[in-house]
Amino acid sequence: MALKEVWIGSVGPFVYDDDDVYADDPTIKHMGIRTDGFIRTALAPVLGGDVLRKDDVGAGQLVAPVDASYVVIALSGSLDAERRLQVGTGLTLTDGGANGDITIDLALSYGSMYSITDMAITMTTQNVWYEIDAAAAWVTGKLNNCTFTDPYITVTNAGTYLITWNIGGRIGTANQVVRCGIMIDRTVTDNPTHGLPGVQGEGRGVFEFLNAARRLNTGGSAILTLAAGRTVSLAVRNLTSAAKVLTVGVGNLKVVRIGG
Repeated sequence: MALKEVWIGSVGPFVYDDDDVYADDPTIKHMGIRTDGFIRTALAPVLGGDVLRKDDVGAGQLVAPVDASYVVIALSGSLDAERRLQVGTGLTLTDGGANGDITIDLALSYGSMYSITDMAITMTTQNVWYEIDAAAAWVTGKLNNCTFTDPYITVTNAGTYLITWNIGGRIGTANQVVRCGIMIDRTVTDNPTHGLPGVQGEGRGVFEFLNAARRLNTGGSAILTLAAGRTVSLAVRNLTSAAKVLTVGVGNLKVVRIGG
């Protein structure tokens, strides 16, 4: 025998009729819980103790589905298919908290230094690298996630960096060939493995002084992968002879992070 669907309420039970109204007020329909084996309610829940209907859940009116592909800040044991938002190297993520903003920004890393003061670099031994260093000659430029300590820049974050430089100088002796390069960690090792301590093979320049009075400029650039805390400076070596002094009159060094 089929179950009869009835209303259960303060004036019931009575046979369910969607058009049934109160006898003393025909503008008000009978409301309550009706059942033919299942408990049903005619209205969406309002109060904390109200019955929650399946339609309210399925339509997303009150409770969101737990198996949707949500993007979240932190994984939750209450969701089945969420994706956690993360940022890669070179980006920052700031969580503004409940009802706030999530801000993704580029974590810029750059540093620069320059000199307009004469720096006399004595190249005591032929074919040996010497850092371009003179007391208080280099001056800090713009810095972000880098630090400056005369005569070098230190990178705060690991990553891939574009390094550009130029210097101008004179030597006072004719027929001298002076090589210039990017020095990592103030180390005189020649042409180390890419980005490790030493004077890099990439990004070198050269002076060819054919006469003693000549003032020349040279420069270079390199893309190097550097660990956090590496220092970047400039170095020179005389390929021709020993005990010569290179006077560097101007210098510029820029370090810009371009990738992870």
